[in-house]
Amino acid sequence: MTSLTVLACVAMNCAAAVGQAQPQTAEAPSIAALRSLAYTGFQDGGSVTLVNGRYESAPFGPGQNTRRSVVLVRDYRLVGDLDGDGQDEAVTLLGENTGGSGTFNYVAVVAWRGGQAVNVATAALGDRVQVRHGRIANRRIVLDLVRAGSQDAACCPGELVTRSWELDSRGRLFEAGPAQQTGRLTPSVLAGVEWTLRWWDFDESARSDVGITLAVTGDRLAGRSGCNRYNASITPGRVPGALTIGPAAGTRIACPELQMNAERRFLAQLAGVRTFSFLAGELVLTWNTDAALGTMIFDPRGSAPR
Repeated sequence: MTSLTVLACVAMNCAAAVGQAQPQTAEAPSIAALRSLAYTGFQDGGSVTLVNGRYESAPFGPGQNTRRSVVLVRDYRLVGDLDGDGQDEAVTLLGENTGGSGTFNYVAVVAWRGGQAVNVATAALGDRVQVRHGRIANRRIVLDLVRAGSQDAACCPGELVTRSWELDSRGRLFEAGPAQQTGRLTPSVLAGVEWTLRWWDFDESARSDVGITLAVTGDRLAGRSGCNRYNASITPGRVPGALTIGPAAGTRIACPELQMNAERRFLAQLAGVRTFSFLAGELVLTWNTDAALGTMIFDPRGSAPR
């Protein structure tokens, strides 16, 4: 960008546009661009502009705390060429809440248009739909999802499906065929992947050098607890996503205090795990003990969930 262009932008108060200008490498829009962008295609037909990955409206009425919020979900980003022009687009996930217990989710496509990052298309995924895995293949967005089946309560979706979308000639998303049902949500869907702890909670990251992992084989859970190796039993609950983890057994190697502290914390929280779910491709274990409750969030390493 030339100095004259920058000066013109300053005069026109378009600093935000400068920050999202198309780079010379022509890469897909970055996470930073996705976090500060206007999005359309919501249920009400309107648009919102995210600031640092979030939009929040004014309260719905005097004296009310209820308001509409839209977030970029976990900085999710897929990259691929959807329209065949040789330029990669970025695909992200949005979550919308209007004050109720549910979150309505969307998949959104962002592309370079006239040198700016623009949300060119958005499609609805549904209420409380979980994204297990996503990819771009053959110019299609393909998402493996968990959604409520005909016999599921809204709180506890249990139907596994794969859905895919394409961009039409006008740049609009359309679903490429019916959803393909692939099974039910049970702990067995965690098998075939080693999961690595990345977050102790939604806003507390875990140190990567501690190395806490888990993997599921049959009715057993095993991995590294930070210092030692452990294993425990898994028992599915009565509703999708519910489970109980039995007492963990493991090796007893002494390690530096940093690792030992992380290990003690992990094993205590693991014993209290009551449910599992997926959020933008990450595994979320929700735990509850007499002292506290919270979540642990894991990233997949290895083959994709099936």
